[in-house]
Amino acid sequence: MIGGPAEAVYGPMLIGLVFNILLYGTMLAQVYIYFTTYKKDRTWMKTLVILLLIIDTFNSVMDTIFVYDGLVTHFGDIQYIGLANWYLAADPVTTGVVGVIVQLFYAWRIYVLIQSWILVLLVVSVSLAGGIGATYITFKVTVTPDYTQWGAWHGIDVIWLGCAGAADILITMSLVWYLRGHKTGFKNSDMVVDRIIRITMQTGLLTSMVAITNLAVFIGDPTGTHLIVNTPLCKLYTNSLMSSLNARGGWKFDQSKDTPSNTHSTGVTSYHTNSTSGVRSVGETSKTSAGFVSRMMPKSLSKGPASTQSEVFVHVESHEMQDTILPIATKRPSMNRRDHETDGDASSIEDGLDLRYPARRKGDEV
Repeated sequence: MIGGPAEAVYGPMLIGLVFNILLYGTMLAQVYIYFTTYKKDRTWMKTLVILLLIIDTFNSVMDTIFVYDGLVTHFGDIQYIGLANWYLAADPVTTGVVGVIVQLFYAWRIYVLIQSWILVLLVVSVSLAGGIGATYITFKVTVTPDYTQWGAWHGIDVIWLGCAGAADILITMSLVWYLRGHKTGFKNSDMVVDRIIRITMQTGLLTSMVAITNLAVFIGDPTGTHLIVNTPLCKLYTNSLMSSLNARGGWKFDQSKDTPSNTHSTGVTSYHTNSTSGVRSVGETSKTSAGFVSRMMPKSLSKGPASTQSEVFVHVESHEMQDTILPIATKRPSMNRRDHETDGDASSIEDGLDLRYPARRKGDEV
């Protein structure tokens, strides 16, 4: 061990605690934004956020007590600060539990979007393996508090941090692959998808890089230097989830401005037409007392995760002209096309009725 325990363990722990507290403040701000903005979110999501906040708070309190206890309460007591205690032992298990919860949330999101049980089970398995490794690290710190023996735990740390980093990478790549394959062709909605991709990569890759860096530093120096990056890891996971939840407010966009390159219609504006316009409706047709109402939602808008349903209502009016003498309806092909409802199709076009005066007979007065 280089130097004394204060330099080898408490120094890196103090630096890591500074980042931990800063990120904890960010977490508090994000939780406040979440509960004031998304009041109608599902109950289980709100419960999840509260649970993460409680674990996050416990993690910061334990780390703070550990540093204060060693550097203030037992200042100069080399025998005491040379051994780990349960305050420090609480850090791996809380970080592991938070990591598993966040990764399981993203696994649920993968299932909702991609509908792949194989991918979900893979993410869940790797994540749980990392959580088990973190829990075992806590057990080892409790039964083996001597810092000089931490170098024998390489295998356990590989399971914990290696699996945590692998799960983060797998989640990030899966979501990015799905989002890139579901761009709509609309300028603004594609910008929203790109924004979601950036958020996913920034949050997912950040936690994976920190976990892998933590593992690499521990393997290179098994004393306590890795605590600089290990201590704030718990807060990175919670901030990753909260930034993803709060970013939903920025995914909304004005669909009336979304115009695909190959069409002239935005798919949002309502159009009204009469019987001579020949407008043909596309979509599900429903009948109302005012006439035929056609509902159209472009499929391209329904694929993106941030899209909202857009509807177009086409009102078709039918006009009938009648002669005051005696109208006779003679059916003939007409250039005008009508929109009528059929059982099997969204809309059908039928020939209109041309109403004329009765044909004149020989001898009729002009």
